Amino acid sequence: MLKKMFNWFIDKWLAGFLTATFFFMLKLYIDLPDEKKTDFFNFDWLKSILQTEIVLWKVVILIGFVIIMFWLRNWWKKRKDNSLYDFLSRPNDPAFNYRVDTFGVDNAKWTWDYDWEPYKKSIIVKDVLPLCPVCNSKMEFDGFYTSNSATCVKCRLEGKQYHFNLRQFDIDVSKEIIRRLNTGEWRARMK
Repeated sequence: MLKKMFNWFIDKWLAGFLTATFFFMLKLYIDLPDEKKTDFFNFDWLKSILQTEIVLWKVVILIGFVIIMFWLRNWWKKRKDNSLYDFLSRPNDPAFNYRVDTFGVDNAKWTWDYDWEPYKKSIIVKDVLPLCPVCNSKMEFDGFYTSNSATCVKCRLEGKQYHFNLRQFDIDVSKEIIRRLNTGEWRARMK
């Protein structure tokens, strides 16, 4: 922090101070009457300024004030930047832990994941997949549009029955998940 403050002091403040001092001195010289302009370059006025007594507590207060202002500026900037994007982050809601449940007359298990839509401030259910009734792993939907079936890759590799007909459609399961989230029914199902 001190290095940043020192760099700021050298880069910004000192450059501005030297520029302002130069033009202030130039303005003083131009505005002086002609008979006083010769005394201006004796720099007796500068000696009297430099010999002015400065009280230590005033210097400490001035340095402390500069440090506090620098810290407040950084704190305010950080706080402002964080608050601008807070709405984009997903809220810490226990509903996001509700990811597996049973649906339909045959109590088929399904799993899913969530996305957070920050501009609508809503949960989007995604990747709705059935779980295999034999090994309880995620199944893949068959590529046929006319059938409603899924294949378990793990069971196929192990030589077990791997092709299952589904009684539910993934769209219907997604709508039921949303309904359970909206009514709060998911809380009872997680217990």
